[in-house]
Amino acid sequence: MLRFLFSRSLAVVAALGVVTALVPATSATAARSAPAARSGHGMAFDAAREQIVLFGGESTAFFGDTWTWDSSGWKRRHPAHSPSARTDVAMAYDAARQEVVLFGGYDFSTLGDTWTWDGTDWTEEHPAHSPPERDLASMAYDPVRGQVVLFGGEGGAVFGDTWTWNGTDWKRRHPSGSPIRRWGAAMATDTTGDQVVLFGGITNGHYWNDTWTWDGSDWTERTTTPSPKERQLASMADDPGLGGVVLFGGGARTGLLDDTWTWNGTKWTHLHPGRTPPARAVAAMAPNAAGRVVLFGGYSGGFLHDTWKWDGTNWSRAHGGP
Repeated sequence: MLRFLFSRSLAVVAALGVVTALVPATSATAARSAPAARSGHGMAFDAAREQIVLFGGESTAFFGDTWTWDSSGWKRRHPAHSPSARTDVAMAYDAARQEVVLFGGYDFSTLGDTWTWDGTDWTEEHPAHSPPERDLASMAYDPVRGQVVLFGGEGGAVFGDTWTWNGTDWKRRHPSGSPIRRWGAAMATDTTGDQVVLFGGITNGHYWNDTWTWDGSDWTERTTTPSPKERQLASMADDPGLGGVVLFGGGARTGLLDDTWTWNGTKWTHLHPGRTPPARAVAAMAPNAAGRVVLFGGYSGGFLHDTWKWDGTNWSRAHGGP
């Protein structure tokens, strides 16, 4: 979310002429064939239904709309139930239970509710235990343990806690090793190592470029050369074709980034595709049924509504389905 690129203050954002009023948005996207321009939205690949699911985000308003992307392109969904309009959500696909999990976000205050998407409708869950309210947390699926992992975020304080979701309840984990508390870190399933990988983020103005992996019990810092430069709010997703993870863009102290990196479970590789999306942060990215990775939206001097596909070698602008 743009509030956090360089300042937590909404007044600063408004002074830049970016946000004029933040109110729930519902009808603005009704007639569109693709989601409206936005940042801070969540995206996850619903493998059971072979669709990418997109929810929420913001531009001049908070969004509460649900979209899916498949072979025919984007489609607006109209579920009977839905999370409230919000931005900066954490979202991941829970393969063990074949549903998308959404946690928290921001709508002028931080949120701490848990929702699941079954391909047709959203259901609010009421777990006995739950992480404290937060936004800009990082979340991904642990394929070995069959659990969704949540780390960090911001909610009046910067968090460095780790939680796992088993489909019914959240459990606070107490690893012996852990990344320093932060928000805006990128996190994804690493299919090469059957683990979760986390990169970067920010803590009180300090930008990180550290890489960590989660094995179900502990976080382990992975030191590799080269490595992406420090950043926050980058986009990262598992790449089915690569069998690893792809990372794009984000916000650095020097500005927005447009670089592409891949993680193969052991090291980072800096790629140089012939075409690339414009530099941006707070975009969302997810794999799709065609074995590619799809990126949508974000912020780059303005809110974006472009869709891009990564085929393992190059980026291409998408105007329809895969």
